[in-house]
Amino acid sequence: MTRQRSVTMGARRHRRNSLVIVDPPTVEYHHLKHETDRTDLKKNLSTTHLHTLEEQSRKKDLLLWPLTNEENREYTEYVKSELLYPHINEVLDFESYQTLDTETADVLDETLEYFNHVHDVNGSLLQETQDIIDQLNHLQLINESIINQTKEFHETSSKLITETNEDRQLYNGVMEILDVFNQLDPIIHKLNTTSSSGMVNDASFAEILTKLDFCMQFLETDERREFKEYAKYKTRFRQCLIRALTLIRNYVIETFKEYEPIIVAKLAEDSDLSFLQKKLVTNEVFTEDLGEKNIIHLISYLNERYSADDEEISNLLKNIYAQYFRLRWKLVHFLVEPLLLEIKENSLDVALKHFDSWYGLISDEKNLLESFFTGRNDLQTQQLNQWLAQVISPLHEILKGEIAKVHDVEELKKLLTELQQYRNTSMSGDEVEELNLNKFFEPVINDFDNQYLAQIRQRVTDSIINYGSSPKELKLSAATLPVYPPILEVSAILEESQLIISKASFDHLANTLVHISILSILKNYGGELNHKVDKQVIARKLFVIKSLLHLKNELQTKYAFIDFGTASKNTSITSVIRHLFHKSNPVFEHYVEFDSTKTNKSRQDLRLWFLPTVLTQDTDSFTELSLVLHKIINEFIVDYATKIIQDIDPQNMLDTLTYQISHLSTSISTNIEDEKIAESLIERIQGRIVDEYEARKLPDTDRFLVFFNQAIADDDT
Repeated sequence: MTRQRSVTMGARRHRRNSLVIVDPPTVEYHHLKHETDRTDLKKNLSTTHLHTLEEQSRKKDLLLWPLTNEENREYTEYVKSELLYPHINEVLDFESYQTLDTETADVLDETLEYFNHVHDVNGSLLQETQDIIDQLNHLQLINESIINQTKEFHETSSKLITETNEDRQLYNGVMEILDVFNQLDPIIHKLNTTSSSGMVNDASFAEILTKLDFCMQFLETDERREFKEYAKYKTRFRQCLIRALTLIRNYVIETFKEYEPIIVAKLAEDSDLSFLQKKLVTNEVFTEDLGEKNIIHLISYLNERYSADDEEISNLLKNIYAQYFRLRWKLVHFLVEPLLLEIKENSLDVALKHFDSWYGLISDEKNLLESFFTGRNDLQTQQLNQWLAQVISPLHEILKGEIAKVHDVEELKKLLTELQQYRNTSMSGDEVEELNLNKFFEPVINDFDNQYLAQIRQRVTDSIINYGSSPKELKLSAATLPVYPPILEVSAILEESQLIISKASFDHLANTLVHISILSILKNYGGELNHKVDKQVIARKLFVIKSLLHLKNELQTKYAFIDFGTASKNTSITSVIRHLFHKSNPVFEHYVEFDSTKTNKSRQDLRLWFLPTVLTQDTDSFTELSLVLHKIINEFIVDYATKIIQDIDPQNMLDTLTYQISHLSTSISTNIEDEKIAESLIERIQGRIVDEYEARKLPDTDRFLVFFNQAIADDDT
């Protein structure tokens, strides 16, 4: 390593774990031959170079510079190669050492002195560093103490702040509660010192209502019940609220009364106004005039505070409704009077053409009422229904007499067909948001229904109740039996009436007709069914079964929607029987002699022998039909089996059985349309024949069974 490189490296700032030492003066020993050169070198090294480097070290504070690992390694190599190794042999060799001249020794002494100086400086710096470390440790302890004190102060401050906030919240809460009660006296003073209801239009009045609502709601919670004089304050707030709402009611009613002669005068002045022009005055002008007086907004105050359980507010609203209806009724009168007059002067056809006008009228009244009494509730619905029924009542009253004059069934059918669009088809249990206005036409349409039913009553009496079988019918000898004509008439009446009368009326009609048709067929054929079994009795029973099955099939297929259960509440079996056995109605009088089970022949206790004992006053006609069929079919099976056994010829048993079984299958399958019922009936009769033959213990049972089975097999083939 050259001298220049060593000086440069010694002056560099190094940063590792070792101390920086300024490079000592380098002795370039080349065994100088001349003393003068050696002396000059010593002088240069010992004075100029050494002091210059030392001065630079002080100025630049190079004594504490650390070396990197790489720089430390280079410096070590330099010391070994440049300082020690060139003279190592001389140092170790005593003789050689003695040969060293004093100049060389001086250089080494100066170098050693320099190293000692560096050592002392480094030691001083190390001591200063240790002192600084001790001071820092002391400062750290002080800092930790300050941190702990600050933490304790923060915790104490936070606790105090929390307690202060709680106290402030408690104070605010107490003040809010007291403020509620403190508002009572100013409100009472304001309401009691005002004699005019006109104050309801002031802005301060709305503030009073808002405060009362808040105070009432504040006192509703359970925790407030523990307050002293809770009930007293609640009652006084309530009285203030009712007082305020009463002022609103008085103002609204007074306004309606003041406006009544004004609007009536407008209509009276222009008597030649058309219907639409009158509607404009009675609806739009009416709404605009009262809207300017803040009526709608004031009524909303009561509606917002209405509750079905609050009788006082309900009564205030009802008072307003009543005055509103009185005013509107006078205005509606100007609209409906010309329509009523035209209906009186013309036919029902003209009246029906005006139904659209009546529908529009009640629709307008509905919308108008809902605009004044905003907020739908049960009271509004109740009042609206009553009002619209009142509006349309003149139409009902005038048409009631006109409808009673119509006796032609065909004309009634035509009128009912035109009214179908106004028939209410919604069920009573349906929940609908929008009011169905058709229900207000129900009274009128029901009058048409009742008139129609009244006109077909004579038809029912003639063709069903008073129907009498002809001698030709009584023979019933044909293989294919007819259906009882009154039952066919029932089917025809139901088909004609289904689409023109209400469902309730139709159900009532169907329930009644089924009752009457059952009694009619049994009146004509039931008595003789109790006679001794013969072919004619069996044929008549089959005829009754066929007719009743036909009726039941019609009801199950075409009219399955009929609610017989509901209809039976209005048309019971007992009521029908009592009607038919009335003294003025001798329809079933001849039937008493066949009731062998009755000792008392009074009309009140009269019952037909064939009616099942399970029938009660509440049994519907369809159930009655099923029970009567069940009883007659069972009797028919027994009678048919008995007749076959009676006709068996012991000498010609096989032929007799073959004929009887074949005739049985033919007669039943020909007259009973339902194949399943026919097959079931044949099988039951065949089973009854065997049971009856064995029960009588007749001779040749085994031979009978063989022939009977053979006859059945032959019939099947």
